[in-house]
Amino acid sequence: MALSSLMTKNKILVVDDSEMIRVAHSAILSGVNAQVDVANSGGQALALLANEKYAVILMDIQMPGMTGFECVSIIRQNPDTQHIPIIFISAQGNEKQFVDKGYHLGAVDYMIKPIDPDRLISKVNVFITLFEQHAKLEVSLAEAKAIQYKNDQLLNYMAEGILGLDTNNVITFANIAACTLLTSNREQVVGRSIKDFVNPASSQKNWDLSEFNSIFKDGQCNHIEDALFWRNKNETFPVEYTQASILQNNQFVGGVVAFQDITERKKDQQKLLNLARYDQLTQLPNRSMYWDFLTKSIASCERTDNNIAVLFLDLDNFKQVNDSLGHDAGDELLIQVAKTLKHCVREADIVARVGGDEFAVLLLNPRDSQVAATVAKKIIEDVAKPFPIFSNEVTARMSIGISVYPDNGQTATQLTKAADTAMYHAKASGRNTFKYFSREMHERIQFDMKITQELNKAINRDELSIHFQPQINAHNQNLVGFEALIRWNHPDLGKVGPSRFIPVAESNGLITDIGDWCLLQALRQAKAWNDQMPASKKINMAVNVSSLQFKQHRFAEHIIHLVEQSGLPSKHLELEITETAIMENPKQTIEEIHKIREAGIRVSMDDFGTGYS
Repeated sequence: MALSSLMTKNKILVVDDSEMIRVAHSAILSGVNAQVDVANSGGQALALLANEKYAVILMDIQMPGMTGFECVSIIRQNPDTQHIPIIFISAQGNEKQFVDKGYHLGAVDYMIKPIDPDRLISKVNVFITLFEQHAKLEVSLAEAKAIQYKNDQLLNYMAEGILGLDTNNVITFANIAACTLLTSNREQVVGRSIKDFVNPASSQKNWDLSEFNSIFKDGQCNHIEDALFWRNKNETFPVEYTQASILQNNQFVGGVVAFQDITERKKDQQKLLNLARYDQLTQLPNRSMYWDFLTKSIASCERTDNNIAVLFLDLDNFKQVNDSLGHDAGDELLIQVAKTLKHCVREADIVARVGGDEFAVLLLNPRDSQVAATVAKKIIEDVAKPFPIFSNEVTARMSIGISVYPDNGQTATQLTKAADTAMYHAKASGRNTFKYFSREMHERIQFDMKITQELNKAINRDELSIHFQPQINAHNQNLVGFEALIRWNHPDLGKVGPSRFIPVAESNGLITDIGDWCLLQALRQAKAWNDQMPASKKINMAVNVSSLQFKQHRFAEHIIHLVEQSGLPSKHLELEITETAIMENPKQTIEEIHKIREAGIRVSMDDFGTGYS
């Protein structure tokens, strides 16, 4: 019978209680050389496994009735299915308890929904290849047991190594592949004990009691997917092998070992591991590996009473480089910055890329708190040196936040958040500098969080009010208008100054709603006053506009609509715009100002001369 006719058809099993996900995964895998079967529960999956062989199983975790973990536990207890590779696919995220449990049950990988199609296809193809190789090996072994003494020449041309053994485990046959893998010389293989290639350091007593020897004596078969064979007693190489007893009239008369070198497979597995643990652009540890290492380092420090310094770094001008020189230049800058960072720390310390232009440095057991400051200064100085980027010289700037274990946190999350907070304070302090995390920063964060929560309620509670500051003509002392000033009177916090709540409102996006409310209130008040005044005494209303309001889509049209809604003639409104807001995006700002002026609304510059002018 031909080898191909005995081969098992490639099949993939997708187990998920969501029909949408089953359809999505089936569509992703449609281009793979395999049939895709689906199961909507653990029970249905077990029923399919009773009659079918699968190259790989994609298993959801959270399913009604039987969880993915429970289903896999049953699969691993069945000798017929226990070797099938299983990839857990879950929406639970990288929570350690789920990941550890999955690998403990024997999963080969753990992927997070939504799935990246290319990564899924790549991983599935690896296991299909292994399945096909495994199927070939099993077929080869079945044929070898039947025709071992009649068809040695056929075995010689197999890619897998084939060894025939007598009742004393002495090698009586070795095909060309086996000789090449073990010593490259047939005379040095045939006539020797298999012990010399499986465990040459073992004593004879231990060998007699070993599992490998017992399998043959008991007339059984065994398959090992990851083992080591010896080459010339001085080096090992990874193999997958199957051993089977040869019986005649129920009597043990010898054995067969079929094996293959899986060095390339191991390399592929290492590549997959690197993809999961390392940033592919900079070759630095990625965010996942950073979290794992920091968590383990904290656990070690708890036992040894050592400390850790966490530096969180962000390039200040990365967007400018991307926008002006292109993304390829941005990538090259990140690569060169990564190399610079590694040269600024000890070999034992960790440098990781944790975001687009964000990096983290773990200083393990620095002798004192000043070490982190010294390293931060060196990083800022070295990064500031011009980098050659595609015939350009690019100067980078970096803001750094520092937190220290255990003073600023006792978990990876706390330390990272503290360092991130300090980094943002470094940016607020002018950038290209570093800041240590402090209690004041923590209190500021807590206060800003409370301000954010209360601001969401302030408008509905009528806690915000508008104060009107008169504008007087300096020549004749006549009243010409008012400037609208927003104030907040909180029932518990008291009077909260604009300098405290306006920046918070800008940082969390509430400024647009607050700005619209303030503008509309001011417009309505101006109309009410003007309705009571003669034409010659009409007053104007000046209202400040945040730079974030200017970034709104179709800002000018929005302002014009509010003016029309209020009923105040547009000529009586004056928008005060800061110089900084204008310079953030001059082209867009000028276009918006032209539209506003064409509608009859006046525009003036606030804080003139404090920034660019």
